Amino acid sequence: MSKEKYYVMHLDDYAAAQFTSFGKMYFGTLEEIGHFIRLLEKDPETAEAHKDTIEGFYKFLEGDKKVTHKVAHQDVKLLTPVRVRGSTTFRMNRRIWTHLNTWRWPVKMRATQIIVEVKLFQIGSKIYRAIRPSFRSLSDYSPFTNKWSRRQECFWGFPHMLDLDGDWNKCRFFVVNEEYKEFAQACEDMFDETKINFEPVINEVYGNG
Repeated sequence: MSKEKYYVMHLDDYAAAQFTSFGKMYFGTLEEIGHFIRLLEKDPETAEAHKDTIEGFYKFLEGDKKVTHKVAHQDVKLLTPVRVRGSTTFRMNRRIWTHLNTWRWPVKMRATQIIVEVKLFQIGSKIYRAIRPSFRSLSDYSPFTNKWSRRQECFWGFPHMLDLDGDWNKCRFFVVNEEYKEFAQACEDMFDETKINFEPVINEVYGNG
C-alpha cells in the first residue's frame, strides 16, 4: 500500500457543456499538486484566472486546512486528504479506441503504448476507482483528411493538466472512472482492464469541444 499521502482537489470541469458549470475531482500528492500550482502561477495566461486557487494553495501550506476556492461558482474546499485503498498498474501495447466528446461526437484515438496507474481512493463511505494514464504517440484520426495527427498542442481541458514529455502525453493527476459503495466490487474492478475508461482524461485534450 502506498505510504504517500494523497489529496483530492476540486477544479472546474473544462469539458462541461457551454452555459453549464461543474466541478471535477483530481487526486494527487501534495508535491504533485504543488508543481501543478506553480505551473499555473508562472504562466501569464493562467496566473490571474486561477489566482483564487493559487493563493488558496499557499494558505493551505501555511496551515489553513479549510481554505476554499471557487469551483463552478461555488466555494469549495481546496484540498481534502483521502485514504488509498488499493493500487495497480496496466501496460498496454498499441491501442485504437473511440472517444465520445462532451457532445457525444465520436473521435477515433490511437496510442502506440499506454501505461495506466489505477488507485482506489476513499472519501467518507465512498470508494473511487481512479486512473492516471500515460499515452505514447497519442493521435486522433480525421475523417476529412483521412490522416492521423499527433496531439501535442492545442489542449482545451484544464490548463497544464496534461504533461508533455517527449513522445508521451501524461495526465498529472488521477481522475475518477467510477464511484462505489462496496469496497469488494471496487477492488474487483481495479484489476479488470476492461473497466478502464479513458474518457475523463481525453476530455482534458478536447475540453467541451
